[in-house]
Amino acid sequence: MRCFLLILAATLCFPSLQGNICVADDDFPTSLLGFIKPGMHIGVRSFQANSFVAIEIYSEDQFRFAKDGREMKLGELGQKYPKVSEKAAEALAKYKASLEARRSASTNGASFPSSVEPTVALELDRATLLGTVLHVGDDYFLVSSSEDDSKKQVIAKQSISRIRWVSDDLQFRTSLQRAESQD
Repeated sequence: MRCFLLILAATLCFPSLQGNICVADDDFPTSLLGFIKPGMHIGVRSFQANSFVAIEIYSEDQFRFAKDGREMKLGELGQKYPKVSEKAAEALAKYKASLEARRSASTNGASFPSSVEPTVALELDRATLLGTVLHVGDDYFLVSSSEDDSKKQVIAKQSISRIRWVSDDLQFRTSLQRAESQD
């Protein structure tokens, strides 16, 4: 049994002829703050129940989009980012189709008044504070706010509960909204 474990350990730790099985020590940082570097765009989300924060790492394009999403309406975002208008139209069409299916499947003849229209909105996490890392120390990092460069905060390493990389997935919220009467 001991021999089997030694062979297994040697197999896992030495590179194979077809590629590296193990990751070299240089590929990953040795400390948590090794993932965070000066100049990096991040989101910081605090939790009310405790003193922990979650960190989200953004690419340059993702960060620009996140900032624009907070400042622009969906139509403006769609003009600047064509993918947004395409995905919004897909989400709205899917929602309209589901409404039609629910109307036709309704046994009690329920219908929606004509003053109610399906709408779509881009889901954004506005609770996450966007910023840029200015400095990384041994047990902390300094972040400046994307909204106001004069606002800075220091985040201690031990308060970080997780670090995740932001994806490019767009999420939309569909609903029924009463049409505004035009006076």
